[in-house]
Amino acid sequence: MTQATVRSELVIGFEPPPRVPGGIARYTRELTLALEQQREPDVTVSSTHVREWLRPLAARAWARGLRGGFGAAINVDSDARGATSFHATSVLAPPRGNHPLVVTIHDTIPFTHPLTLTPHGASWHRAMITRAVHEADALVVPTMAVADSLLREFTSSTDDDNSFGRSLRQRIHVGPGAASLEPVTDDDGRRMRAAFGLSERPYVVFVGTIEPRKGLDILIHAIASRLDLDLVIVGAQGWGHVSLPKVAESAGLPQERLIVTGAVHDSVVAAIIQGARALVLPSRAEGFGLPLIEAMKLRTPVVLSDDAALVEVAGGAGVVAKIVSSDAADAGDASRELNRALDESFDRKGALVEAGLRRSDDFSWTSTAMRVTHIHRQLTSRS
Repeated sequence: MTQATVRSELVIGFEPPPRVPGGIARYTRELTLALEQQREPDVTVSSTHVREWLRPLAARAWARGLRGGFGAAINVDSDARGATSFHATSVLAPPRGNHPLVVTIHDTIPFTHPLTLTPHGASWHRAMITRAVHEADALVVPTMAVADSLLREFTSSTDDDNSFGRSLRQRIHVGPGAASLEPVTDDDGRRMRAAFGLSERPYVVFVGTIEPRKGLDILIHAIASRLDLDLVIVGAQGWGHVSLPKVAESAGLPQERLIVTGAVHDSVVAAIIQGARALVLPSRAEGFGLPLIEAMKLRTPVVLSDDAALVEVAGGAGVVAKIVSSDAADAGDASRELNRALDESFDRKGALVEAGLRRSDDFSWTSTAMRVTHIHRQLTSRS
């Protein structure tokens, strides 16, 4: 007797379509696309999202555990009411309903570095992460560093042998991001960089949201102390009202040596990374650090802080600056350490480029999509 194939419907998303692309937006877009491209005969993939004007309502309601049906009925655009499995690509996730729920937790910063967020943001994220840890059928994290941090926050040594400790360990799955920027030609790259005045002087680049935990104060002080480099910062303004001109003024970095592009098209990001002497991520806390992989794929050396997640992602293919562990009393000490790492990256450029290319090949949206599909297949088969 032939066993009938059970079709699984996977609904992914819940994050509103972003006005400005960020890390979670890119993760949602690339993972959804990779899931759709698998064309698995027994899995139907559809995406959904909270209407942006309803996001505050959904965020408050879901943090309190309120839901209509699955939580999607009043908050979410979706025709997949009979879906068998849901995947929230961030902690903006409805409470679990009658179907399996998987939640991606990108970092544990609300617990480990709450002062780098707004008080409300830290509180809301802690509530949502706690709900996911206790309710979700599976949790996807980008690195083992985040997995270990979750276990430290929610279990103790005495929990290893109890049901919750075992359950949490079994429910955490590592599914990292991957590079998605495409390289540009030499001519296009020169043209795009020239639009920002990047045609003559060497520079290093930071890519990411502009906010306190990113260590931009350290980076600006480091570049201000030397005369051979300019600094390019690519990314949208986040929370925290970080005034880069004020930081540069206090550090003594001339205005003409600090180029802030804001959010720009992917091709421009690629062109700026390709033209840089190094990409620098001096973050005090991260969950993954996607720009590292993007730069490696684009053949640009990377310099990073000793944050555990960044070190894990770099996998020995970048130069580590001991910024987090040194607990420097002022930006000067950390800046000197960052400059040491920058100089090392310049000296080792050839070896770092080759190591970076090999390391970037370890990350693939296709393989992450396969892991996610496997998780949902297991859950729907049990349910």
